Amino acid sequence: MKWRPSRRAWGLATATSVLLAAIVALGAPAGAQDDENGIEGLQLDVVAGVDGIFRPGRPVPVDIQIEADQLLTGELLVTSRVGQQSLVHRLEIEVPAGSRKRFVVPMPTPSSERPDITLTVNLDGADPDEREVSLREQSNFELVGVLPLVTTAAELPESADLAIDAGSARLFAVSSELLGAGFDGLWIFDSLVATNADLDALSSREADAVLAWVGAGGHLLVDETGGAVPRLPAEWQPTPDHAAAAGRGLVRFTDGLAKAGSWDEFLLPTPIDGDDAAGDFDIRRFTGGVPGALADELSRDAGFDLPPITDLLMLFAVYALVAGPISYVILRRRGRPTALWITIPVFSVLATVGVWFVGSELRSNTSAAHATVIVTSEGVDFATSHVLVGQEAGGIQTPRGWTPTGRVGNSAYEGDRAALEISSTANGFTAGFDLDSGQFAIASARGPVEVNGLSVAATTDQDGRIEGTVTNEADVSIDHVTVISGSEATDLGTLGAGEAQDFTLSQVDRFDITLFEWEVWGQALWQDPTITTGLWNASRTERGGVNSTPLGSVTVAGWTDDLAAPIQTRGGNTIDSGHTLFVSRSAVEPTGDAVSNMASASQLVRGPDDTRGQGGGGELAGVYQFHAPASLSGEAITIHIPRYVTDVDVWQGTRWRPVQVTRGEARDAALNNEDLTIDGLVFIRMTLDTSQIFEFDNGRVLTISQEVS
Repeated sequence: MKWRPSRRAWGLATATSVLLAAIVALGAPAGAQDDENGIEGLQLDVVAGVDGIFRPGRPVPVDIQIEADQLLTGELLVTSRVGQQSLVHRLEIEVPAGSRKRFVVPMPTPSSERPDITLTVNLDGADPDEREVSLREQSNFELVGVLPLVTTAAELPESADLAIDAGSARLFAVSSELLGAGFDGLWIFDSLVATNADLDALSSREADAVLAWVGAGGHLLVDETGGAVPRLPAEWQPTPDHAAAAGRGLVRFTDGLAKAGSWDEFLLPTPIDGDDAAGDFDIRRFTGGVPGALADELSRDAGFDLPPITDLLMLFAVYALVAGPISYVILRRRGRPTALWITIPVFSVLATVGVWFVGSELRSNTSAAHATVIVTSEGVDFATSHVLVGQEAGGIQTPRGWTPTGRVGNSAYEGDRAALEISSTANGFTAGFDLDSGQFAIASARGPVEVNGLSVAATTDQDGRIEGTVTNEADVSIDHVTVISGSEATDLGTLGAGEAQDFTLSQVDRFDITLFEWEVWGQALWQDPTITTGLWNASRTERGGVNSTPLGSVTVAGWTDDLAAPIQTRGGNTIDSGHTLFVSRSAVEPTGDAVSNMASASQLVRGPDDTRGQGGGGELAGVYQFHAPASLSGEAITIHIPRYVTDVDVWQGTRWRPVQVTRGEARDAALNNEDLTIDGLVFIRMTLDTSQIFEFDNGRVLTISQEVS
C-alpha cells in the first residue's frame, strides 16, 4: 500500500518551506536587491558643496561618485529648486563594470535663501533613484581648495588657523573632476593652494578656469619660494616678498609651507564678496544699487513693449460705444432692438480676438536679447551673459568652457514655473525652457572670453590725487566710459575704437554717504537707455559687492550695444539685440619714493568670529586688508584714523596691536613698519560709532601712507 502524507504533514511541510524562504530572503546580501533591479554591486555617493558647505550666491558643485559590478548607462538629473523656480542639469553617463567614476555638476545658488537640491539617477535596467542633497551655509571661515600635488606631499588637515587672529580655514582636496567642471566649479573656494607642477599640469580648459577664478577675486597661493609661475600673465607674477594684484584677485608665494604642513603660517582672510556680508555699507561709504530691473531692460531690447495706456482706453471706449449705444440706436431705428442679444456677444468675441491678435503680434515680434558684462584683466577675461528668450528661441547654447548658471531664485520673468533644463553637448551646453506661447524666460551663462575692452593706467602723487588714461581697445565705440575709485567717479563720455582719454580724480579718500551713480550719471539714469542700471547692479554684485570699487585701485566701466552676445540661442542663432558692459580694474601706482594714501588698495575682509561688518551697542566693526605697493620701504607707515572711529588695531607680527584713538577727532598715527606687512599686505581692524556715521563732515576715511625721509 502506497504511503500518502496526512494533511497535518502537508501543513507542516508547507509552513517549514515558507519559514525557510523567509529566512533566506531576510538573510540575502544587499546585492540580491540589486539583482532584482538588474544592477549588481551598485554604490552611489553624492555631496554638494565642500562637505555640504555652500556660500549663498556662489555656484555649488554637486559631487557624484558611482560604481557597480556591471556596465552602467543612463542619466543623472541634478535639480535645484527655489520657490516656484527650478533648474535641472541633465547628464548622460557611462561607467565601465567594476570601475568608479566621478561627476561634478556646478549648480547656481541664490544670494538670499538655501536651494533644495535633489539627485535623480535613471540607470538602464533599474528603477529611478531620487536622493536629497543636504546643504548648510557657513561663512565664518575661509574655504581653501588644495590641488593634488600639494596633498600628495603633505597630510591635509580638516581645518587650520589663519596666520593672523581673524578666524580659521577649512581645507579640501580639489579633484581633477572639480577642476574640469570649469570656472563655476571653483568659485566656492576663497583660496587655492598649488605648486608650479600643479599649474603646469593643467589642461587649457582647467587653466582658463583657474585664471578666470583668480581674476574674479580668488587668492592663488603658490607653494614655491619664487621664480616664474606657470600659466600666469606677466602682470600677475608675484615676488618672494610681495603679492601681485591679479584682476580682483591676488597671487602669493607660500615658501613651501603647505608641503611642510604649516598651514597656519600662511593662510590669510580674503575679501568678502557680497553686500549681505556688510549690509550695503563697508564702514566708509554706502554701496547700494540704483533702481533698475534687468528683466525690464531685456524685454525692452527684445522689442517687447505694451501699448500706451491711452490706446488701451481708446480701444475699450470704442468697444463700449459700438457694442452699446450705437448698436442700440441703429437696431432700434430698424425696428429690431432684440437683436442686441446677438450683436453684443458678437462684438465681445471680435474685440477679444482683436486684442489677442495684437498681443500675439507684440510677443511674436519679440526677439532674443542679451545683457552681458565682460570683465577684462591683463588678457584674462570672463563674461556673464543674461538672455531673454521666448518660445521660438527656447533657450541658449554655450561655447566650450562656459557653464549655464540659470536665474534660480533671482529673477522675475514670465513663465517662471517652467524649469530651465541644462544638457551637455560636444562643444558646451544647451539650456532651455519649455515655454507656452507668449511666455518669456531669462537664461544666464558664464565663461571665459577673448575680447579687447577697456584698459586703464593710473598713478597717484603724494597728495592722493589720481591721474591716468583710459584706452578703448575694443573694435566698437563704448558709451558713458566711467572711472571709479572708492566713492568718486567721473564720466568721460563716449570713446571710439582705439581712442584714449586722460582723467583726474581728487579727494578720493573723503567719507561719502551718497552713491556716486547719482552724482555722475544723474538724469541719464532715467533718460539714457545706454546705461542699463539693472545690468550694472547685477555685475556689481558679481564683482564683489562692497569691494567692487575699492580705494587704492581704479575701476573703469562703459556700455555698448554694438556687440552680439558671446552665446547663441538654442537653435544656434546669433543674439544681436542687447547691451554689453565692459569692466576693468587696475592698481594705482605711486609716483616717486613716497607712498600716498591712494597707492594701497584696501578691501573689507572676514574678521575675527566673522563680524560681517556688524557690531553691538551702536557700533560697526570690520577688518581691512591694504595691499601696499612694492615700493613700500621699511620706514614708518602712517595710518589716518577718521573722527568717527572708536577702536583701531593693527596686526603686527603675532598680535593685534592697539592704536591710540581720540573719539570725535581725526588723527594720523605713525607705526614702525617692522613685521607690519605680510607679502605687502597690512591688516587693520576698525570699530566705529554709528551715532556719528551719518554726519556729513566726517572728513577722510581709513587709509595708510608713507613718507620717505
